[in-house]
Amino acid sequence: MENKMEPILIPPNCLYQLIEKKDLDPTNKLSDDEWEEFVKTQKDGFSEEGSKLGIQLLRHWISDGHLERFREMKKKEREVKSLRKLLDDN
Repeated sequence: MENKMEPILIPPNCLYQLIEKKDLDPTNKLSDDEWEEFVKTQKDGFSEEGSKLGIQLLRHWISDGHLERFREMKKKEREVKSLRKLLDDN
């Protein structure tokens, strides 16, 4: 019998991973009690590894030039917006 989960509100500006039993145990080798014990004993490690992965992904994103390109794009958007406002005012 599967547990019914309450809805979880996830802020739109965060990384979040929800993994259910069906995702890791699709052939249902673990009982619900065994799965609960697995979750209880592994949730802290999963959280720590997820944080490490997030840091690594952010560092790669920055070092691959994505941050600089994003900043340049935002700068150009502000310039265009400023020019449009200037034209609209005249």
